[in-house]
Amino acid sequence: MTSEEGMRQASILLIQTFWGVLGIRWMIQNWRNWKKRRSEKRANTLLSEAVYDGWTRWSHFSERGYLFIAYMPSKKAIPPKFMVKVFRNGRQIREFYSSMTYEPRFGPDVGDVAVLEERVSTVLKELP
Repeated sequence: MTSEEGMRQASILLIQTFWGVLGIRWMIQNWRNWKKRRSEKRANTLLSEAVYDGWTRWSHFSERGYLFIAYMPSKKAIPPKFMVKVFRNGRQIREFYSSMTYEPRFGPDVGDVAVLEERVSTVLKELP
């Protein structure tokens, strides 16, 4: 093997290694993007469900990667209370209830919302 052939093979190996590293980086980035899109799609699906078995979605917010969705009763048979579901990466990880002082007519009472926000703050502190 001459030095010219050796240099040619070395440059081919260098180019293959370079493109191999770029290919791996591209695959990792593509996988991360897919995972992010899947998570966003799950969140959008969860938010599009306005009525859930006698419960109406009232409000939602995201914090620290958690999605909180609050529901209010839409049937008189259900006692007045909030149902809050907590999701992470599209999966429900927790569900809790917060009582209401009054039955909602045009929405919840301001005092009930304050109690709910305090309860949500406590749950956020408990989550990792």
